[in-house]
Amino acid sequence: MTTICVDGLNLALAHGTGIQTYARNLLLGATTAGISTQVLFGQDIPNSVKPLERAALLADRDTTPPARSRLDRIARRATRISTPIGRAAMEVSMADKVMWPNGAPPPASTVWHCSNLFADSNRSFSKHNAMAPLIFKGEAQKPDVVHWTTFLPIHARKQANVYTLHDLIPLRAPYTTRHDRVKYAKLCRAVFDKADAVVAISETTRRDAIEMFGISENKLTVIHQSVNPPPSIVSRSESDIERDIDTQFELEYKNFFLFFGAIEPKKNLLRTIEAILTSDTTMPLVIVGHRGWLNDAEKFHLKNFTQKNTNSSNRIIHLDYLSETQLATLIRGARATVFPSVYEGFGLPALESMMLGTPVLASQTPALAEVCGEAACYADPLDITSIRNAFTLLSRESAYCEELSRNGKTRSEAFSPSIYAEKLGQLYANIS
Repeated sequence: MTTICVDGLNLALAHGTGIQTYARNLLLGATTAGISTQVLFGQDIPNSVKPLERAALLADRDTTPPARSRLDRIARRATRISTPIGRAAMEVSMADKVMWPNGAPPPASTVWHCSNLFADSNRSFSKHNAMAPLIFKGEAQKPDVVHWTTFLPIHARKQANVYTLHDLIPLRAPYTTRHDRVKYAKLCRAVFDKADAVVAISETTRRDAIEMFGISENKLTVIHQSVNPPPSIVSRSESDIERDIDTQFELEYKNFFLFFGAIEPKKNLLRTIEAILTSDTTMPLVIVGHRGWLNDAEKFHLKNFTQKNTNSSNRIIHLDYLSETQLATLIRGARATVFPSVYEGFGLPALESMMLGTPVLASQTPALAEVCGEAACYADPLDITSIRNAFTLLSRESAYCEELSRNGKTRSEAFSPSIYAEKLGQLYANIS
């Protein structure tokens, strides 16, 4: 049986991210394909910490790194300096003895840990422009493949290395991110050179990699993402969802629009807020997500339009965090979900919406069109009038929304978990 190890960089975060969702679905998909799975974490935990305490610290995502003894501090400096030469991951032998939040980590036969691996490798790459070598030490079964869920400056010495490319937005739409453009381009070239395979999450991302870096087509494999909505939400009746929308959120069923995801410039919320506030619809826009990095105009609009006692306070509602089931309930209860992004590598929230039968307002960008096909209402992300007209159309035309709902469910079948698992199995079989 093939064994893969997935990095836990984003799995270790206290709050969900798109790449965290990707990592979880990757592990679940591999398990479905009959592949043994492992996880590699890299939190700041001294090597002197005993196995049980190490497992407990890994399971607590909000934990403060333990105080280091003098010997630990000396060892920490030594490992940091040795990163360009190589680092070693050790098995966390007591990982199955502690309770992980929300069932995390996902199905994994072995948990590995290498203290400060991700931070040190990034620091080392900035200084030396070289990938950090990694070995797996100990008696536990070593993986056949290490699947890095994003581009990281690390490569496993004795395993096949697969890297997932989500997008090239720092170079394609540089004004929407804070990446160091030069360092990012160097990292991309280093990964393309070292990788045994690169998984692009869309044809759009694959084409970007070929056009911008000249990477060989043979090294790139497109595996579209999939999602697994909570069965408890999928099976619930419309009347139950309607009741929960009222009692939990004080909203009217199918009478609000919903945006969910990271709040950052590429998501185009500034134009979206202006579009809905100047449209004919009275339906509110509910925004669910943590503030990422925002420019001054976005900060002002998001704060101003969600303040109480303002004319727009009942039309723009911002919620920082919801559980998985609460968010899925909101998705099912929304008139439509809204993703007029400036650029995307895939569009996982749009796919999740379609799977749950909710219409999607999407931007006319290649990746979102690739995911949604004919099952979305499209708008020009740079044209406020276009977004405004989409809001108006969706709020007025119930029959159109019902058509989008049906088409979305049909379209989402092409991205089913079973298809995703099959493609993962083929990928690992070809390189292991």
